[in-house]
Amino acid sequence: MNDDEPQTEKTKEEEHDRTIEREARAGRKFTLADVIGQKGGSFFEGESPVPKLARAEAALCRFVDDHVKDPSGALRSVLKRSIRTSEPVVGKHLDDPLVALEAIVEQMLATDKQFHEIVRQVDFEWGQIMQERPHFQKPGEEPHPDDEHTHAGTRTELEGLLRKLRQ
Repeated sequence: MNDDEPQTEKTKEEEHDRTIEREARAGRKFTLADVIGQKGGSFFEGESPVPKLARAEAALCRFVDDHVKDPSGALRSVLKRSIRTSEPVVGKHLDDPLVALEAIVEQMLATDKQFHEIVRQVDFEWGQIMQERPHFQKPGEEPHPDDEHTHAGTRTELEGLLRKLRQ
């Protein structure tokens, strides 16, 4: 079989398709709907139908699942919620979404007030998951012995995540 045969078969198929199309349109007015129908299938050609922002957010959530140690999942849940509510940050870094996650985590650690609010959210989430009353550690106080997400432990985990992001 030589290289010309597939080309010839393809050309014959294309000519046959054009003939069928001409016969189907004979005596019919060509409309805008016809154009949209013909070209509609190619709108997403080469492109995923899932928006880039959604793909970036999903990739970041997978990264969090893979790299954050969190037995109850409360810290991962808060991180993923922060990713989903940080569309402007993620949207700016669609080509490299890990830069967006780095910015989100840096913001969490930027001030003591912001950080303590994040730990409060994690404790609240833990209470929801475990169906128990959470242990809210106040700044400057020792944590409750059963508190899974202390200030020190959460800071260590977030700083460890930052190191992984910067590698």
